[in-house]
Amino acid sequence: MEKEEREKFYKSIGKVHCPYFKDDIYFSDKGLEHLGFKNYFTPRTNADSSMRFKLLPCVVEIIRLSNTLQGFT
Repeated sequence: MEKEEREKFYKSIGKVHCPYFKDDIYFSDKGLEHLGFKNYFTPRTNADSSMRFKLLPCVVEIIRLSNTLQGFT
């Protein structure tokens, strides 16, 4: 998937309702920047950034289905 396609997909998500938080999770421009950069001045490697975008559909589904918090103390 090309950079433009990945960005278009990310922006198409908009928000996802999370049952655990009983609220919407917003996929903003700040989150998009986080997928490509470690911090303001340090870009992620191509492999790291590609993996994050590849897993994005799974993230959306996990947020949508989250009803409990496990393994947290």
